[in-house]
Amino acid sequence: MNDPRQSALQKVAALGAVAIAGLYAVTGTGLVAVSENQPPGAVPPLLIAAVLFLVLAVLLVRKQRRWVWVAGAGLQALLIVLYLVVAADRVPAFEAWGVTVKLLQVGMLGALVGLAVQQRRTSSRRLP
Repeated sequence: MNDPRQSALQKVAALGAVAIAGLYAVTGTGLVAVSENQPPGAVPPLLIAAVLFLVLAVLLVRKQRRWVWVAGAGLQALLIVLYLVVAADRVPAFEAWGVTVKLLQVGMLGALVGLAVQQRRTSSRRLP
């Protein structure tokens, strides 16, 4: 990867993944109370998400592959949609921790889409 813009986007995405993993770990372990009415089954999915984001951070640092960026973008989109779906059944529907994580995920989604699109453009320019 020689493109400095691509390198910067990849670093932003990796740092975002670490930050999101940390927030999921903090909420998943119960170090902070996200909601007074948090359902008892909410902890395992949050901890699984934390591990997935750590794995994604490692992949973003180690691999400069389009499949990593596309898979990461898909993960972001899925978790954002799931949050919005679940929010309809919670009181309060949105809380500071969840909104903070989703804002980070939207930023990370933008970086990952940017990487994937830029890689595709670069690859298509190389073709005769």
